[in-house]
Amino acid sequence: MINYRQKTDIKSPKIEKAARSKKHIEIVAVENTCMNETGFGSLDTCKGFVEILKTRHETVVFNEVHSEKCLNAIVKRKPDLVVLCMNHIYDKRQEEKIWLSEFFSRKNIAFTGSQHHALLHDADKVSAKNAAIEAGIPTPKFFIADPDSISSETHMPFPFPVFVKPLGTANGNGIDKDSFVLDFVSLEKKIADLHDEYNSSSLVEEVLPGREYTVAILENSKTGKLTISPIEIVVPANARGDRMLGHFEKAANCEALFKVPEPIFSVISTFAEKVFRALGAKDFARVDIRLDALGTPSFLEANLSPGMTPKTSYFPRALEISAGMAYKEVLLQMVDLGLERKKPVMLPDIHQQESLLGAAGL
Repeated sequence: MINYRQKTDIKSPKIEKAARSKKHIEIVAVENTCMNETGFGSLDTCKGFVEILKTRHETVVFNEVHSEKCLNAIVKRKPDLVVLCMNHIYDKRQEEKIWLSEFFSRKNIAFTGSQHHALLHDADKVSAKNAAIEAGIPTPKFFIADPDSISSETHMPFPFPVFVKPLGTANGNGIDKDSFVLDFVSLEKKIADLHDEYNSSSLVEEVLPGREYTVAILENSKTGKLTISPIEIVVPANARGDRMLGHFEKAANCEALFKVPEPIFSVISTFAEKVFRALGAKDFARVDIRLDALGTPSFLEANLSPGMTPKTSYFPRALEISAGMAYKEVLLQMVDLGLERKKPVMLPDIHQQESLLGAAGL
């Protein structure tokens, strides 16, 4: 484990008026360059949190973690809060994926963001869509495909064009000019390519022709109310005339972001809040929405561990554009939410439960 302690105090003029708390904050991050899910962002992005959090809290520790051993070292220091920059890590020695929210919940340590059951919707686009459908929230028609799982175009549940992306990635990974598919041969090739590159099934969706929005949602730690900040995303057309918001477009930062006027602001905000509630999200999230031909919103996907890269990630940019919140204010609010929420209840495992029931004569 690489552990960094910030010793210099670089204070924000707007924040230093408040006395710093005695709270002990630990930031948990992982090198994500080879991961499909990128969480809050790169190690450099997450290291940058230290300087900001030190303006309000005396003890802020950055941890680059690789294993359960690293996590147990954090537990021994008994922090008041852990800032989870990723949903999970992979312990190579134990060959095991460790969900960070679940791990710290069992250790009775407070953490930022949603609980494990909600984060499963972040990792699985189909799970999120099914939760939305159960709540009566529209989403584009879709099906799951693997190489050779569809024998012909006649077996498709809806016609071309379709949009194809991998099931378990974020930040536009796997989305490119070939994601907009017009024929069966191209569909087979895209499905095979995604399986080879990401070892993933493909999510095949109907194409909606309307405008695209992303919505940042941040709870207020004092009032419990949601700050809902939608922005419209406009991507330049590629050589084929398609507007694809893929990995290249996001990395190049070539898309334009616009403040959303009324009455669509209220429509999109209300819709995004319904998605947030349906997924069981807590504290913060980003929700992607697209309009159909009639202007009706449909849910695309949600990111419950949204990117936090300054100046480029949609979550802080939407809050800045729509709600006028500075980056520092957003991050401090995210941490305040974790501190003010009650610590998770540490549940006994199944064997402990059986022992307790036996002792009680039940």
